[in-house]
Amino acid sequence: NELISTGGEGAIEIEFADGSVMDLGRSSQALLDTEMFDPSSITATNSPDALDDDVDAIQQAILEGQDPTQVAEETAAGAGTASGNEGHEPEFIDYLEPSVIPQAGFDTVGVSNVFDFPEDDLLSLSSDEQDPNLPPGEPESPVDDLVTVSATGTDVAERGLAIGSDSSSGAETNSGQISFDTGLGALQSISLSTQNDTTSLKTLDGQSIDTSWDAASNTLIGFISGTDSSDTNNQIFTISITPSTNGSEANYVVELLQPVRDEANITEAISVNVNVTSTEGLSGSTQFNIDVIDDSPVSQSLSETLTIGNQTDTNLLMVLDISGSMNESAEYQGMTKLEVLIQSSLKLIEQYESLGDVAVNIVTFSDTAGSQSVWVSSAEAKQIVESLTATDGVTTNYDAALNEAIKAFDTDGKIDGAENVSYFLSDGEPNVTDDNSGATFGNTPGIDASEQASWEAFLSANGIKSHALGMGSDAVKSALEPISYDGAEGKELSAILVTNFSELEGTLTKMVTGKSFSGDLLNAELPANTGADGGQITSLTIGNVTVSIDPNTGEAVSNSADATFDTNTNRWTIITSAGSTFEIDIETGEYTYTAADNLDQSLVENITYIITDGDGDTASSEVTFNVEVAASPLVVTDDIVITNQSTVDIPDWALLANDSGANNQSQNVTNVDNAGNDSVTHNAGSTSYTDTDASGGGSFSYQNTAGNQSDSANVTVKTVTGNLLEGSFRDEVLIGGEGVDTIRGGAGNDILIGGAGGTEKVSNYSVESKVTGGQTGVSAFQFAFLFTSLDSDVSVAKISIDLSGVTSTFLQNTDGNGFPFLIKGSSTVDNADIQEFTPGDTNELFISFNSSSFTSGEELNFEIGVGAGREIQTSTQFGTKEIPFTVTLDDGNTIQGTYSVGPDGAKATVNSDQSKVITETLDGGAGDDILIGGDGEHHLIGGAGDDILTGGTGADLFIWNKGDEGTAVNPAKDFITDFNTDEGDAIDLKDLLQGEENNDITDYLSIANDSDGNAVISIKPEGDSGDVTQQITLQGTSVEDLVGSSVTSQADILNSLITNNQVLVDQ
Repeated sequence: NELISTGGEGAIEIEFADGSVMDLGRSSQALLDTEMFDPSSITATNSPDALDDDVDAIQQAILEGQDPTQVAEETAAGAGTASGNEGHEPEFIDYLEPSVIPQAGFDTVGVSNVFDFPEDDLLSLSSDEQDPNLPPGEPESPVDDLVTVSATGTDVAERGLAIGSDSSSGAETNSGQISFDTGLGALQSISLSTQNDTTSLKTLDGQSIDTSWDAASNTLIGFISGTDSSDTNNQIFTISITPSTNGSEANYVVELLQPVRDEANITEAISVNVNVTSTEGLSGSTQFNIDVIDDSPVSQSLSETLTIGNQTDTNLLMVLDISGSMNESAEYQGMTKLEVLIQSSLKLIEQYESLGDVAVNIVTFSDTAGSQSVWVSSAEAKQIVESLTATDGVTTNYDAALNEAIKAFDTDGKIDGAENVSYFLSDGEPNVTDDNSGATFGNTPGIDASEQASWEAFLSANGIKSHALGMGSDAVKSALEPISYDGAEGKELSAILVTNFSELEGTLTKMVTGKSFSGDLLNAELPANTGADGGQITSLTIGNVTVSIDPNTGEAVSNSADATFDTNTNRWTIITSAGSTFEIDIETGEYTYTAADNLDQSLVENITYIITDGDGDTASSEVTFNVEVAASPLVVTDDIVITNQSTVDIPDWALLANDSGANNQSQNVTNVDNAGNDSVTHNAGSTSYTDTDASGGGSFSYQNTAGNQSDSANVTVKTVTGNLLEGSFRDEVLIGGEGVDTIRGGAGNDILIGGAGGTEKVSNYSVESKVTGGQTGVSAFQFAFLFTSLDSDVSVAKISIDLSGVTSTFLQNTDGNGFPFLIKGSSTVDNADIQEFTPGDTNELFISFNSSSFTSGEELNFEIGVGAGREIQTSTQFGTKEIPFTVTLDDGNTIQGTYSVGPDGAKATVNSDQSKVITETLDGGAGDDILIGGDGEHHLIGGAGDDILTGGTGADLFIWNKGDEGTAVNPAKDFITDFNTDEGDAIDLKDLLQGEENNDITDYLSIANDSDGNAVISIKPEGDSGDVTQQITLQGTSVEDLVGSSVTSQADILNSLITNNQVLVDQ
């Protein structure tokens, strides 16, 4: 039997194992015994006579808003005000089995009733024991060991990422709270996970994102599936937990590290499971979501104003990188990076000269930095630039460069009231810092945020506009950004990355004249950016030209021939209706707008474009360029003339060829002067210069006048001997004489002017050798051999000096390991070119060379020790004893010579018995060259670049070699101005074409007239499988002029040209 009692505060409901339910009211008791579960055994006693009255009373109490258990009159629901024995007799029930359904709604008794209960068991105490003293207290509550957990969700936004549209917002990070109750136990652990350790998120390129729990850092890491989760480059998000000290809650911080793909009509979310374990071994869990809010492109309109032709004086600060890497190839016209920098810097100075007076200060840097003690004139600055050499080291110190720039700016010689402008040019990334104590910059390699603030404060205080340019593919734009700032206007400037050295000169000069403006349409500031999902410009319209590109396939489409797309650089180049040029990289948004050279009135150019991000969101924007034309300044550029004539006649057009500006007005040489001890005279259409003192040249100045503008330039004249004229990397004018000359322009944009031309018979091979006293005295001699060959594919295989006529051995093996043999001086042949030299004490000195290592025009200079007390004690004795030598060529021919007494030792010059007929040759080399043959026969080789070739009178051969061609995107475009079949002119394509002897010539060549009636030969050097990379235009000559009007098919036209030796190929 079990007794259940309720108090006055409420009733209870009892549910038994068989599903039956019993209600027990307030202040009531029930005994659960057998009779309760067996209705057949129950006999009601003292059944109330007035149950109906009780029901009525209860209902009335309820209607009146009273408590039916508190009315004065007794009811079946319980006693009212106690006055005696109220209620009913209790029912005693014996529990039999759960299958018996108890009677619901049994009679209850009030608290004042006295019931007969089973007697309590009595505990007997011994006679000496006392009753136990039990303290009063509340009954113990049931123990609750359950672990309960709850958590709040949050969100993160892609816009807060470093590449997002609002990177300073901090929206990529957020926090939330986890609450928990561990019951009687303490917190044992808390961890996070995702279902099956993965998520529903994808990277922008569609890769799955999995998760991993790092217990050591209490961090859930979301990472690219299949990669190393510990590599931060692979991590997409992190969620870190920090338990609080109160033991009932924890804070979490979620950080989005990379953008995720946005699926249409779906909010990307991370569903996170939380598991909490107590020290009692019990655990609880819950789940919360972190929404990832997609970023989208943003845009707004931008307006820029270009003012062309403002005249102003300038203080020009140039900060130039001369680290060892500047000696590397620029992969442009065969020049080094330093040579391109020198050429471009000279043009930069000349551009500022055209605007007014210029003061220049040049800072050079590598591992350290240096500068001039004062500001110098533009003429002095050019001399400094021309003499620049790169260091041997590979370190690049931006900190030292800026420290020196601040120091240099404060020196004497600046022009008062002039504009202050700075150019910082580097080909690499800063890798060392400035250790000088007290230096403004030097904490770490490169310019950090605090140093940037100091630099910008210096620029602002002095009103300096600072440009920073990176040269080549190794330059890092982010390292240059802190240096680029307009202190005069107090605004940021975007650093400029010139990845192709061929564009450096043009980029610099356009920045000076005001004819160009560079910026970035996607720079995370104004006017637009792609947001965190990345993306590119997919459509652009300027005037009537619209271009687009499919971001998925990369297919570029234009509605106009005025737009071209370079797939290698991802750049559109568009010629506007005003003749201006707009270039833009669709991925980076970097652009350059260049106003047309002949622009003589102001205009407005509007550009609209659409941005598409990595998951397909779009935005549009507009840029307006207001071009205000004041006057196009006349830019007069210095010239270099190379000639083998003591008196040279220089055409005016050759001096003026590199001058520009003046709104395309006619330019004229109006005065020549300042020739020093030499003489200079201006004639009709040319200038005559005479090297009076035969000093190897000199200089003079000329004045260029165009309209009401006038400026002067300096001309350096270099006079050489012999029939070989060679240019350097500079833009030069090379003028031959009456003999048969070989003129080579080399790199740069050169002008080659032949002399009388023609042919002559000369020795095929020539060797010049000499012996002089060595640096170590009479025990050592220095030898020199200079080899010249008319066949460029022939080289020296071996040199042997015969000492058999000397009575004692000449050489001495001093250390047992070989002779003290040293490459010396200006030798172009080095140790790597030498295959073997004399192995021991002998009367023969010989040196053999690796194949094709000692070729025409190269020189070998070496020093070799001799034994003390030998018969030959001086270099002169090589001549007095008439020591012979032999030069063996790799084609099997030999040249033999004998030393004779020379002014400072012994010498010998010998020629081969073989001879050949040579023709005057003009070889432009790399660059955009102008070649003019003149009278007589000439071979004209334009070389790489876009060249203009004029053969002149006589039978001229125009030659194209392999490597002269351009690319499929930018084919080389050369012009022959006077191709004349009657004079025997011909075009030689033998070396340019590859494999044509065994294939259809139409796979390589095609010819047609252009819109002006000029015949244009289009060339695929690799045949049908290749692209057109070379075009030759015959100005003033049509296809009909070449073959007649009756020949129409391509095959017949080409075969006619080949048969008549007008075009030479290997067939």
